[in-house]
Amino acid sequence: MNYKCGACAELLTDGVHCTVCKQQLHFQCTGITEAGYRKLGDRKLTWRCGKCKQTTPTQPLSPRIEPESLIMRELIMRDLSLMAINDKLAPLECLKDEVVALRNEFEELKGSFNDTNKELREFSARFTDIEHRLLQVEKAQKQVDSMQNRLDKLEDETNA
Repeated sequence: MNYKCGACAELLTDGVHCTVCKQQLHFQCTGITEAGYRKLGDRKLTWRCGKCKQTTPTQPLSPRIEPESLIMRELIMRDLSLMAINDKLAPLECLKDEVVALRNEFEELKGSFNDTNKELREFSARFTDIEHRLLQVEKAQKQVDSMQNRLDKLEDETNA
């Protein structure tokens, strides 16, 4: 899946996800490096963009987590995992489409090659036939030249 960056509205293929406003953002638009974000580990599940950090007060962690909170956290983690999987699968979808397009182009090329090969064989056969005819014409021309020489000789003898 391709998203638009929540900060610059440019196409986004990889970036960070704000858990409060749910926006996807470029690393450079958030001021965090990709390596730094990757090192956050589980803290990525609570990462907030600059706007959300300013507007959302930080709440102190309660000493005990309610069961509903655990379920919500697990659901959020699953959603994030699914989003990450979808982000990883998006390029594969594009690759699949490209492979299908290449396969179609290859089939067209193969058909074109077969047609060209057939035409080449036909041309070769016609060329061989013309070559054979040319040899016959050259042979006939030699005979005509020979007969012309004999005729000239006979005319010279009768005139002399």
